[in-house]
Amino acid sequence: MRAAALSTRGSAALVLLVALAVHARTVAFGFTGLDDRDVLVGDRVFLADPANLLRVFGRSYLYVVDPSHAYWRPLVSASYLLDAQWSGVNPWGYHATNVVLHAVASVLVLALLRRFALGRRVALAAALVFAVHPALASAVAWIPGRNDTLLTVMALASWLLLLKRHWGAHLVFFALALMTKETALALPVLWGVTLLGRRHRRDPRGWLLAGWAALVAARFVVHPGAPHATPGELASNLPLLAVALGKLVLPVRPTVLAVAGDLPVWCRSEIDLGCALVS
Repeated sequence: MRAAALSTRGSAALVLLVALAVHARTVAFGFTGLDDRDVLVGDRVFLADPANLLRVFGRSYLYVVDPSHAYWRPLVSASYLLDAQWSGVNPWGYHATNVVLHAVASVLVLALLRRFALGRRVALAAALVFAVHPALASAVAWIPGRNDTLLTVMALASWLLLLKRHWGAHLVFFALALMTKETALALPVLWGVTLLGRRHRRDPRGWLLAGWAALVAARFVVHPGAPHATPGELASNLPLLAVALGKLVLPVRPTVLAVAGDLPVWCRSEIDLGCALVS
């Protein structure tokens, strides 16, 4: 029993150290000209005041761009504000937090896979792949990519608590996930599939469904706006899903965002967007 515990801790420590070592160099990176200028540089006065910590829950994520913007990610904004207290206007503190969050997410991946009884070696190998996978580099190296990493931490923690039948804590972390990124709205579908294969008499599925529904409804009450797209827009962007998934399987020259220019097998011209991105 003790040997197994030591083995588990050793695996977790290995995954943690590998994730930190591989992404440590990003701490020296600076700000970019993308969303950094809106959520960090442009909002630096607000973030510098610790009294605004609770106020982030009453404003949109891209408040500088549009006070009524559909994105509501107060947990991410709160993390920026906390970083600002010790890093100021220097980007290294924000990058350091991103690296630590990714390391924590990697350990949680290991813990979740161990719960699925895949075997210690398989779980460790998969967690190490997650820790170093190039497709996830942008979520670590790009400060606003934190919304994905922080969502991963909250979603995995909530999933683990669900499997351990800690219902109240599971719902708390689901609420935190909803305050991190809109993608969290799809989590109950995934968890519902997980519960279908379980036949444990202590699983209060009805109460869980009610809890999920209540939290999702509360999220829209607090901030009614939500990103939307027309059916035509969704259909036209479906090929990009193949690009994004393909980069997970074959991460050759990965790009930060999947764009239509990635779709051609070869460059049609020197100004082709895909050529520009990979050149």
